[in-house]
Amino acid sequence: MTVEQTRKIPLMLELTINKIPATFSLHQDDRVYYFILFYINSENIYLLPEKKELTIGYKITRSNSEIKTGELTIPDQNKIQKTRFMESMKKATSEYLSEYDDNIRAMAKTAVDKLLTDL
Repeated sequence: MTVEQTRKIPLMLELTINKIPATFSLHQDDRVYYFILFYINSENIYLLPEKKELTIGYKITRSNSEIKTGELTIPDQNKIQKTRFMESMKKATSEYLSEYDDNIRAMAKTAVDKLLTDL
């Protein structure tokens, strides 16, 4: 097979998502301070993301022969979302999910950029 014929055989890129940050939990911390005639209640509600990196494996093949394999790791960009004063939990969750979507898109773009530089 000549070099010219080899160039005409297409390359296959196989991507596998091994790990992805996909869960979060709702935390509520309550504190009550009692004094002689009154008490003070303190409440802290926040959404805590699971710290998991985005891990993508890749394999490049040409006519069933493996050329290159590797794994990309992108750190998790999600942060704790606290509720603001007089903010509903529904709104805070909606904001968190919107931010999560933006972070996943940014992580995917970073993964593609790393893949292109790795190749």
